[in-house]
Amino acid sequence: MFLLACASRAWPQSQITSGSVQGDVVDERGGSVAGATVEAKNLDTNFTQTEKTNSDGHFAFLRLAPGRYQLTVNKSGFASVLQQNVNLNVGQAIIIPVVMKVSSVSQQIVVTMYPLSKQPNGIVVHFDGLTISSTPVLGRKFEDS
Repeated sequence: MFLLACASRAWPQSQITSGSVQGDVVDERGGSVAGATVEAKNLDTNFTQTEKTNSDGHFAFLRLAPGRYQLTVNKSGFASVLQQNVNLNVGQAIIIPVVMKVSSVSQQIVVTMYPLSKQPNGIVVHFDGLTISSTPVLGRKFEDS
């Protein structure tokens, strides 16, 4: 009985080691673009992850490693969109709205910056390197920095 009580107090602590990138893909009139292919490529490792937008045009990469990313959005009948300069930090949730233009020929729209959007709950989370390095971690003291 005593061991069970002690074990319940010793839950392991989890640490956040990833971030997320999500958004909605719409056409020029604001209509959802369902079934678009969204590719997130880590420019440091060349790791690529692919998602399809749902019926509301929403995509989500919920557990991406921190790093520099490039997003590519493709859908037949639309010009592809290349989103550059997506810098993801640990614990960060980036929301990127994507507007696709109707096109009968093969085109690519390159976006080098993205507007900062709030999460649905109104909170924007961003940690810089100094914040992360000065955050205490189990076994590390502020004086050790």
